[in-house]
Amino acid sequence: MRNSLVEPRLDTVQIGEAKTGPDAPIETRELWIVTQPVDNVYLVVFDPESREFGLAVKGKSHPEAVSVWGDLVSTFCAR
Repeated sequence: MRNSLVEPRLDTVQIGEAKTGPDAPIETRELWIVTQPVDNVYLVVFDPESREFGLAVKGKSHPEAVSVWGDLVSTFCAR
């Protein structure tokens, strides 16, 4: 885990898919990126609102959350 930690930075993260069709708005939030992938495609993000860590993958324009949330160590291990 230590090798994956980075200086935290805010980024726009896609939280879910469009609810009503391909042209519907997609929910995004500003979350802190706290790790970068070293051996796989997963990022760990921190949501200051819920105070939880989550998994995300690099998306086309923004990272995309993958619905795994919890404490830092458990979330990192879930990658």
